[in-house]
Amino acid sequence: MTPDLATFSKAISNGYAISVLAGRREYMQALSKTYVSSTFFTNSIEMAAAVATINKLRREQVIPHLWRIGQDLTSGLDRLAQEAGVEAQTIGLPPMPFLVFTYAEPEIKETAKYVFFRETTRRGILLHPNHHWFTSAAHTAQDVEHVLEVSQEAFQVVKQELARGYRALR
Repeated sequence: MTPDLATFSKAISNGYAISVLAGRREYMQALSKTYVSSTFFTNSIEMAAAVATINKLRREQVIPHLWRIGQDLTSGLDRLAQEAGVEAQTIGLPPMPFLVFTYAEPEIKETAKYVFFRETTRRGILLHPNHHWFTSAAHTAQDVEHVLEVSQEAFQVVKQELARGYRALR
């Protein structure tokens, strides 16, 4: 299904500040009767970045790659959490996954979260504890495997800390 109007932001320019409004001809023509301006209206670097990004998306199989890498990551994390006996699951779309801990008791949930993200960071993997993550065209299967190895260790530490009754937030 094609929307009447769609908006895109900095993802279209690989992170550069830009916004795009696209839509059906009749709606876009109606915009010609308005005044449009922006902070970065005269900057050309964002436009060049958007063109380069769109061209890369057209040349290479980037979108399927993002989904495949994300699916490998999410299914791996879900499997590792289950194997470790840690109540956690991935949520979100595979290109933008996020790990949540699902313990019923808030203090245990926060402890598990704190310990997991502390341990992954200590091992050189920075996964944002409060925001979806993003796969990229640069991520490889080896990157995912490394994240999963580190996550497996982190899940084990979570399990050990919770078994000892550790409360990270005290």
